[in-house]
Amino acid sequence: MYAYSNLILSCKGVPFSIVNGAKTDALPNGDAKLVWKALKEKYQVENAATKIELKNSFLKRS
Repeated sequence: MYAYSNLILSCKGVPFSIVNGAKTDALPNGDAKLVWKALKEKYQVENAATKIELKNSFLKRS
């Protein structure tokens, strides 16, 4: 629960929605492993162009 709490407090926007939605019947207060998997699926860089695009997107929102 500590890891999940830290993740949810450090996010806003789309990442917050991902973190906030990572709950299961077994872990209704949040599942940090599920959060990490979902964030990796959303933001893991596949090539250099994607990395630059993601970085620019991140900088615009910060």
